Amino acid sequence: MIVQMRLFICACIVVFSTQAFADDCFSATLGAEYEVGDTVQDRFTSFLLGRVQCEQFTLKFRVSSEEEAYNFDLQEAFFNANLSNSTSLTFGKAIVAYDKSQFFRPLDVVQSGRLNFDIRDNSGRLAGLPLASLVHFGEKATTRLVVSRDFENEPDGANLGLEQLVLSREALAGSFDYALTFRYASGTRETLSFGASATVPINDFMLLYGSLALQKNVRRLDKVLAMSVNGSLQDANQTWFPQAALGVIINPPFDPSLSVTFEAFHDGTGLNSTEWDAVGRGFGPFPYLRQNYVAVSAQRSFGPVDGLLSAIHSVDDGSTILRAGAKYKRNRLSVDVGLDRSFGDASDEFNTTGTSGFLEIRIDL
Repeated sequence: MIVQMRLFICACIVVFSTQAFADDCFSATLGAEYEVGDTVQDRFTSFLLGRVQCEQFTLKFRVSSEEEAYNFDLQEAFFNANLSNSTSLTFGKAIVAYDKSQFFRPLDVVQSGRLNFDIRDNSGRLAGLPLASLVHFGEKATTRLVVSRDFENEPDGANLGLEQLVLSREALAGSFDYALTFRYASGTRETLSFGASATVPINDFMLLYGSLALQKNVRRLDKVLAMSVNGSLQDANQTWFPQAALGVIINPPFDPSLSVTFEAFHDGTGLNSTEWDAVGRGFGPFPYLRQNYVAVSAQRSFGPVDGLLSAIHSVDDGSTILRAGAKYKRNRLSVDVGLDRSFGDASDEFNTTGTSGFLEIRIDL
């Protein structure tokens, strides 16, 4: 089944890429990345990012090479058809985003990858899921029904390997921008979740945003292990786990090129202090997440260079991961350089990365 689907997708890529060159709607980026760090081996990766967007068809892919190993990642490949003036249908592999938050986005569930955060921008590596999406554009709100199936991953109880149905309503009421979601997922166990996310401007230079989601029957592997050790696994079947984020974006009037973001978030599906102490860090082949965090970032433009300084602090154990970076872009060339540094004890969450840096160069073809 999976092999047949991949062959079909590859055939579609050949057909539509050929037409895309003819219609001049193909774009590509060639890049290389070098990473070095205390706890990771030096790594060099070259990659090609391709994008085809022609009327009713969109295709995004990433081809990368690392240590003579080649990977092809199909990020998005979907058709879009207008059924009427107010209704459209999308079919294929696509990313669907609902959340308004910056660091922690609990409502964005219809995509591959865990719901955890990353201080580094990995948006170029995100991949969608096979889905069908029916969208109705009303006068006051947009209603979207998404049905998806993850064929490529084993179920993890969070958002991998699942069959999902998501119903959402998105609207702009004056200056108040909001999204409401209901999600049903089945995999190792049925999961229900409700969510809401919104942004509202406070004044001309301050924007407030927030997200809230409630999940039931969460079967994420680190949570299941911790609750099993504590003898409270049966509680996972009856408990609604909250996930929430609240933040503010400030663009000070005295410096329009500066943007500062503050965000606090709570992940109830992560491990509380008792669960963390019960299992210990690194017990199992999967990431561990705690519950309470504070994040801050500052971005400023200096001509063709964008500077970034950001940090995520784990309130539960006091550890912190810090990133400083800069991006230069001119014409078709962009250069991105960054340095990450973690501060914490051996048993803390942000204790394994040490100091690491990277250099990435991209050229738009």
